[in-house]
Amino acid sequence: MHELFDRYMGVRWLAPDATHIPEMPPVAMAPIEYGYVPPFRYRWSNSYHGAPGSAGHTEFERAHHFRMPRFAVSYGHNFYQLVPPPEYFPEHPEYFGMNEDGERVAMDDPEDYKREWGQRALDRIYQLCMTNPELPGVIMKTLRRWHAANPGAEFWCIMQEDLGTHCLCPECAAVDEREGTPMGSMLTGINRTADLFAEEFPDKDIMTYAYAYTRRPPKHMQPRDNVYFQLCTIECDFLRPLEERTRDENRRFMKDLEAWSKLTGNLLVYDYAPNFASWMRPHPNLHVIVPNLRTYAEHDVIGTFVQGDPYGTGGMTPLRTYLIAKGMWNPYVDHAALREEFLRLYYAETAPYMDEYIDFMTEYALEKKVVMGCFDDGAWLDATFARRAIEIMKRALAAAETDTIRRRVREQWLRLQYVGLTCAADVTKEPGRYLLERPAEIDSLEFLEWCRELGIRQLDEQYGRFHVPLEKSVEEHLGPLGQRRPKEVYPYVSIENARYAAEVAPGLAGAIIRFEDKRAGKDVFRGVQSVASQRWTLQEWYLQAKGTTVREEPLRTDYEIIAQSPRSVTVRGTLESGLVVERTAAFQSDEGPLELRYTIKNEGPEPIVPAVKVHPEFWTHGDREPEIWLEKNGQWEKHPLKVMEAGFFGGEPIEAAGVSRWAARVPGKRLVVAMTVHPDELENLFYFFNTRNEHVNLELVPDRAPLEPGEARTVRTAISLDTRLPKD
Repeated sequence: MHELFDRYMGVRWLAPDATHIPEMPPVAMAPIEYGYVPPFRYRWSNSYHGAPGSAGHTEFERAHHFRMPRFAVSYGHNFYQLVPPPEYFPEHPEYFGMNEDGERVAMDDPEDYKREWGQRALDRIYQLCMTNPELPGVIMKTLRRWHAANPGAEFWCIMQEDLGTHCLCPECAAVDEREGTPMGSMLTGINRTADLFAEEFPDKDIMTYAYAYTRRPPKHMQPRDNVYFQLCTIECDFLRPLEERTRDENRRFMKDLEAWSKLTGNLLVYDYAPNFASWMRPHPNLHVIVPNLRTYAEHDVIGTFVQGDPYGTGGMTPLRTYLIAKGMWNPYVDHAALREEFLRLYYAETAPYMDEYIDFMTEYALEKKVVMGCFDDGAWLDATFARRAIEIMKRALAAAETDTIRRRVREQWLRLQYVGLTCAADVTKEPGRYLLERPAEIDSLEFLEWCRELGIRQLDEQYGRFHVPLEKSVEEHLGPLGQRRPKEVYPYVSIENARYAAEVAPGLAGAIIRFEDKRAGKDVFRGVQSVASQRWTLQEWYLQAKGTTVREEPLRTDYEIIAQSPRSVTVRGTLESGLVVERTAAFQSDEGPLELRYTIKNEGPEPIVPAVKVHPEFWTHGDREPEIWLEKNGQWEKHPLKVMEAGFFGGEPIEAAGVSRWAARVPGKRLVVAMTVHPDELENLFYFFNTRNEHVNLELVPDRAPLEPGEARTVRTAISLDTRLPKD
């Protein structure tokens, strides 16, 4: 019935709160002969209006022919639901993954297991050992219970946890080596379980992911007929259509899509629509949504799930959701015509301005050569963009003739105020201070009030941390309420010797925001230009590992200066727990490196685990992959670089024992950043790089044995810059 009204009478279900009904229905209709079989058997999304339990779960989904598979009990990352570690790990550690040290690892603490995902000790979450011959029988015990509770379901899910910590035992490693992918060991266990499942439930099916480390299909293995796969696009560039293959990320995905399409007829795609790092940031993917769905259809994909923003917080979410819904039903629809129609009907007299903004947003990102992942950090959003975008939206507000249209435009205006508060600022340097100016018209406290007014509940995915208060979400993005303003002043302290110059900004999380080799004219920090993203600075961060549940982020938003001279400055940050971190940055000689000395002290009444790390994020001056070098016994050796599946980032911990210095070399840039190492003061080293964001981190993880009240420990390092590895 919805198709009749849509196709022949011009009714449009634009949003749960916006159904367009033409003023004059057709006077008469000719006989209709029409039939249509959509290419996707399954079509569903949680984007905004499609979230189960929301107002859009009813008529909007029916109008757009959503058809979600009937899942039994659990859909998503569920290894630990299938085989709960507290129940099985004590007696059967062999069911769980083996790490690089040959240890079986699982989150077997019952209290930790009960926590929300974001509060768990993630270092204890390893995947199951999928080549273990007993494991399918264990999984079947859970599947039987789920079947008894949901006998009408279509699919029972066996899906990896949302981490890359797959089993490295000899059996799994051998299968993965043979198959050229960790999907080898995964499919070994899936196929065995599918055989058992088919014996008991011959008319039901298994679904699993081809996701992250399992995305690449196996070279030789064949999946069972009752196994379905969801191929995930999480690594892709969403600024450019997949079929154009203009980016490595998309070329790799298309290669996998083509291989999976040949391997199985039971292929679905799990797609990603918004920016999960921040719903509020502009996310110019509107022009690729329908073309990508068309690409899936042309590769015999039988179903699509598009994960979106379930709260409708993101910019242009109504249009994005409309394109998703229409494209899933008919991926060959004219998406440009869809966009024009939606803007005209939903935004009425302000449609030309919304159209202008979308074109501007998309063209700006393309001109900046942005790689638009679904966790984009917004580094491309500068004051120039924010100023122009806000100006367009102000014209739209002025043109709005009704409260309804004005509110819809205001929702987009607020997203651009967020950009105006978080974008790279226009920076003016004066003696002893930086002046930062952004195009926003409101401060962060006013932003919070507008969020409340417009019904916005959170600003990002808050992955695994449910029910985060709006105030906390705003503070995580904008800092303490009222502090982030269109105009800000940040004092800094300069220290220098004959060769180097450094600047410390106590109000920017105590960061070292400049470290420059004056002779070479090369700076490896440029933190003032990236205040919102915390990039390209040296800070102290919380560390999430070995039982800690805090987020990795700067320890404090500000530090205090407790001592300074022309060649040294000491800053101090005190945490609520009573942990105190003091950092002295000093030049001890005319030509010498920047020496850092940390004192980490417990000034509280109880023992404290000092889960902190030294977090220098060095600017690589381009998108070249860095080299990591270690000095041992006076000799430099190149460390193999660990690159993640996505190809543009990577990293890993390195044992500190025996290392006297380590360095990052940037090929083609005549840049080497070296740091001294005192192994007895450290638990380990950790490097991380991201070529898209042009940085490499050389992080120091101090000894994290508990500090008793009054106890302190020291961490030392010295940073130097050169064109080659230091010899002395």
